[in-house]
Amino acid sequence: TFNNSTSFEITADGTWTVEAVVSDKSGRPTATRTTTNVRDTVAPTITSFKGTITWDVTTGSGTLTATNTDFGVSGQATGGGYTYYLGSTKKAQTTENSYAYTGLNGVPKVIAKDKAGNVSESIWTKDTVINFPYKGQAQSLTLASGKYKLEVWGAQGEGSGGRGGYSVGNMNLQEVTVVYSFVGGTNGFNGGGTGGYSGGGGTDFRIINNTYNDRVIVAGGGGGAPLYPSGSYNIQGCHGGGTTGGSASGSNNTTNLTTGFGGTQSAGGGRGTTTGTSTWFGSAGGFGVGGKGGVNSGAAAGGSGGGGWFGGGGGMYEGQGSNYASGGGGGSGYVLTASSYKPTGYALGADYFLSSAQTIAGNQSFPKPGGGTETGHSGNGYARITLVE
Repeated sequence: TFNNSTSFEITADGTWTVEAVVSDKSGRPTATRTTTNVRDTVAPTITSFKGTITWDVTTGSGTLTATNTDFGVSGQATGGGYTYYLGSTKKAQTTENSYAYTGLNGVPKVIAKDKAGNVSESIWTKDTVINFPYKGQAQSLTLASGKYKLEVWGAQGEGSGGRGGYSVGNMNLQEVTVVYSFVGGTNGFNGGGTGGYSGGGGTDFRIINNTYNDRVIVAGGGGGAPLYPSGSYNIQGCHGGGTTGGSASGSNNTTNLTTGFGGTQSAGGGRGTTTGTSTWFGSAGGFGVGGKGGVNSGAAAGGSGGGGWFGGGGGMYEGQGSNYASGGGGGSGYVLTASSYKPTGYALGADYFLSSAQTIAGNQSFPKPGGGTETGHSGNGYARITLVE
């Protein structure tokens, strides 16, 4: 009813017949009738499309959720308003705003559609998390351009050795880029020294290629523990870096000894030392790899150095005199910035410099992969990429 108004609003979709009746002061009516089509032209709203994805070597799986505020007056399209894609492949059409992806090897996308045919689409949006647990081999994925937060946790040294370190930084990718994740293991995978108890492997991300010279961020692995249960005095493996891996020293009565030394930003850690005799020394760490612990037999050895940007040195043992052994030094962490050290042959330039970057040693507190904080990382390493924007 006009009620003396010259207009009114129709909000629902459809074809409507509108009849207007105008009366003069004497009450004599004049009617006119018209047919009009009302169409919803407002697209549905998607405010985000995000979730947590776990990567497995070359594919991922996880549930992504589309946050939707309004399908408008039309409501969801017949058969469901959400259509989920992986790349150009349609995976599902559903009324549900979440979808569990498996075999992720492309870019997930969601399209929201209403009954009027209006659509909105969204690919991964910020706060999408991709987790990389330990797999014992390289893991790869292709990232679209955007800003990403990279986090890596180094592995603990074997035999309750030193704990791993942590590194974090933001990276802006200008184009589609292949990224490799190498997650360190307590068994020495990814650079931990071997011999006696292994050094923990470093954890890193590599850009475009998968060599040590392509690492953009590294968390140091902890040094392995000494393998000498009958020793009268042992020094345990040391924490990973941080800018420098850990090392320690001690004394067995009048005999001084050290663990392997920690890796630094520009050199591997030296081997463990002693003033005693009848000693089996380990080896120094190198670029990306920890040194080997000194070994006399399968049941007696110094701990090996942790992997990292530069690996920690191997420990030593003395088994015919004072009976003692030392663990490995920790590997160093690394974040690529304008001021960071870049060895000869290093492959990455300014396009991959990290912002808000830091590397924290394994004897300090830092975020834990599962939430909360931890003082040094125990067990196998871990890595994570979070899409920031």
